[in-house]
Amino acid sequence: MADVPGIVKSLFPTARITSTKRSPMSALGRANPRSYHNIGQAIDIAPIPGVKFEDYVTSLRNAGVQIIEAKNEVGKGRSKHATGDHWHIAYETDVAPRKAPVKAPEAVKMASAKMDAPDMPDAPDFDLEAETESQFASLLAGIGKKKRGKKAKPMGILAGLI
Repeated sequence: MADVPGIVKSLFPTARITSTKRSPMSALGRANPRSYHNIGQAIDIAPIPGVKFEDYVTSLRNAGVQIIEAKNEVGKGRSKHATGDHWHIAYETDVAPRKAPVKAPEAVKMASAKMDAPDMPDAPDFDLEAETESQFASLLAGIGKKKRGKKAKPMGILAGLI
């Protein structure tokens, strides 16, 4: 999707964007239901001092914007829905999507093929339950065999209590 507002600002840093996407349920959206603004494919800017409308349109086209509609809505040329003098551009947002291939590429066919056996040496069997029981028995056997050191004698007031 083309970032037309970004392109406008990069080409004309002083441009004042007055409208881009608007809600189809807004007053202007309902008044003009076929507006490209309602679907996010239009931009309005205030006229740029020192720049001609035709030069503005040509610059956008040269930057790769696919313009559908270009209206110089200044003075008597404004539409009945205009909220002030502005330059209106409607544009394409997407290039036609590419069709999916009819046949799957060979790599996809190979990846989805069912394999009978893994291509690796046999791994030894591992019995998790037996291994866990063995480790637990080893822990229990070691509990009673641990030598305990001498207890430290408490100091101070606690010496007489313990």
